[in-house]
Amino acid sequence: QDWSGSATWIAASLGEARADHQLQEFKDNPENRKGVCNVGLWRWSRHPNDFFEWLAWVAYPIIAIDFSGHNPFGWLALAAPACMYWVLVHVSGIPPLEDHMLRSRGETFRAYQRRPRAFFPFPVISPKSASMSDSVGARQDVRATREGPFKVLRERRASSCAPSTSVGACS
Repeated sequence: QDWSGSATWIAASLGEARADHQLQEFKDNPENRKGVCNVGLWRWSRHPNDFFEWLAWVAYPIIAIDFSGHNPFGWLALAAPACMYWVLVHVSGIPPLEDHMLRSRGETFRAYQRRPRAFFPFPVISPKSASMSDSVGARQDVRATREGPFKVLRERRASSCAPSTSVGACS
């Protein structure tokens, strides 16, 4: 059990280092200045470095849980990766970075968002399965199932608040 936890931690560290290296190589190329990294692990996940950071936290419960039942407190270790997932996916990891990328990269990043998953590095979503129809609402509904409903609600609310709207109407 300790070996599998250690192997998970090592794999997570190597994965995070690989994702960081791929991103740095992409940034070092001047031709990619306004582009979006979509090579290597970044083709499968928009935030592979965050995923591997979370995976390192998964190693601790693997080591701590006592399946024999002699120490039930080991199960409390599951709180660490659960909290890290919540923070990375819903609070300080993905949401502010994706908001920044949408502001700085615009449509290039929006197109990239339709392909790889936000967090878990699974095979790329094909363009046909990423949109149920050509309507904007359908694409937003698909994004809601992949990224959580609150991001889509914020986007819908922001798009309905035109500059001419009276003060306080959209706050």
